[in-house]
Amino acid sequence: MAERLIEFKPEIEDLARLEGELEAFGEEAGFEAKLIWQLNLILEELLTNTLSYGCVKSSDCWIKVALRQEGGILTIILTDNAVAFNPAVSGKADITAGLEDRKIGGLGIHIVTSFVDELAYKRIGDVNHLTLIKKI
Repeated sequence: MAERLIEFKPEIEDLARLEGELEAFGEEAGFEAKLIWQLNLILEELLTNTLSYGCVKSSDCWIKVALRQEGGILTIILTDNAVAFNPAVSGKADITAGLEDRKIGGLGIHIVTSFVDELAYKRIGDVNHLTLIKKI
């Protein structure tokens, strides 16, 4: 079993640590490079959105990422005190429309959901809890 907790401040510069943290976790868990790349893409997308849109109204915003690999299951739990946002019910991106006809937004969530097997969201008090499950 491999576990790691990564904590962030609401600063885009803190995301620079993400790749190194994920690489170390992936090596400890024995992940292939492709899986580490997917995890980096997923978390970078979610955390960038949280920092760009969710933390803009608060100077004391925080984000935590818990990674746990046990057996063939990888669990990622993101918690933050940002503005409530449920990516599980956000608008779906129309990936069949031509570029000129596509609405802005939603493509990142599409990428995230295409790389995970389960996505669940709940808001408890002032805290967002997003759980991602990936079978590996």
